[in-house]
Amino acid sequence: MLHGLLAGVLMVGSVPAAAQTEPWPGELSPEHRAAAVQLRQARSQTAAPERIVRSLTQLGTPAVPALVEILCVGRVPQTAETEAPMILSEPQTQLVLSALRQLPRTQVRGALDARLSVSPVEVRTALGGIELLGDIGEAADLDRMLALVPLREDGQATREARQRVVPAITRMIAREPKSWDAVNSSLRRTSQGPARLLVDALGASRDVRAVNVLFACARQFPPLAPACVAQLRALPQCHVPELSAWMAGELTFAAAEYARMLCAALPRYDDGAALGALVQALGHEEAKVREAAQAALREVSGLALPAHAGAWQDWLDSQRTWQETRLSALAEAVRGGAPSEAIAALREFSTVRIGRRAVAEALIPALSRPEPGIAGLAAEVLVGLQIPDVCAQLGSALDAHPQARARLCGGESAGLRQP
Repeated sequence: MLHGLLAGVLMVGSVPAAAQTEPWPGELSPEHRAAAVQLRQARSQTAAPERIVRSLTQLGTPAVPALVEILCVGRVPQTAETEAPMILSEPQTQLVLSALRQLPRTQVRGALDARLSVSPVEVRTALGGIELLGDIGEAADLDRMLALVPLREDGQATREARQRVVPAITRMIAREPKSWDAVNSSLRRTSQGPARLLVDALGASRDVRAVNVLFACARQFPPLAPACVAQLRALPQCHVPELSAWMAGELTFAAAEYARMLCAALPRYDDGAALGALVQALGHEEAKVREAAQAALREVSGLALPAHAGAWQDWLDSQRTWQETRLSALAEAVRGGAPSEAIAALREFSTVRIGRRAVAEALIPALSRPEPGIAGLAAEVLVGLQIPDVCAQLGSALDAHPQARARLCGGESAGLRQP
């Protein structure tokens, strides 16, 4: 694994308290002093952050090495003997990062690479480097960011690392389109500690492309599965049969809290095939799991059946029987039946709660029928089915129906990205 290749390079742990109050460790250039003056002024309640950033940026390219060193050392230089040592605070860190983002990237990257080339890389330097790479790095730098994560003796990331690394990775993912390819490859090469931070960053992205990455992470690192599922609950809904089937399998032996999260997440990625696992969870020994399963089934069905497995199983069986016995005939009525038959079929389609994607495909021909009211009713039913990724599922089939596409997709192209 990539992190293993760099083992021993990174000093693990937090910055010692004594080191945090030591004087500046090296020579001070005029740029160090000028930056320090601005950063110390930032502690004043009257100092506007925008003015501080502007002043730091106006120091120009010669100040880049000094700003990078301040970030990586984690302290503000003393400009007078009467000044006390000052730890670089989080607000001051953000001021330095904001300034460096506006300075020439080549010089900033060169100064950072010089700091990271020193072995061993100290904890503060590693964290400062990760934060800066989140702002100026390329997708290929994700491996390096994960390899720099400070780990405790048990292989887990330190608390400070979690607080600083997760936002940095989130910024890179949002800023660099190619980072999604890098995320998949980096996950395969990293260890569990950095992967845990990647999980949080993926959840924070709120991007549907994170779904399959989190699924892969849960399978690669089983101890991280609950964390992955927790993040999957917050991502956009989409149809991923393999994921919902995996969740159903996990639910059969999961501990109570994990089982509760699975119940809440499973319907977001399932279209009915895995709902039997929720019905079985109604018999769980823990009340909070039973309640979560009941809430999920009610959300999917729109029904308020009692928390009794038999009642829900009957409903699920009726839905599956409908799929087997009625779908084909109704699809034919929509496609070529008399207007009254097509309208009746569309109305029956509106009651479907599982297998909705098959219903959506059956509805497409109705969008082109010339008879009054049929196309509009078909669009209404499609909207009412509340299929999260209907635009991605139907793809080019909606291209000939711009009005329906606008209602379903908010004006987006039918080629909506899929996970």
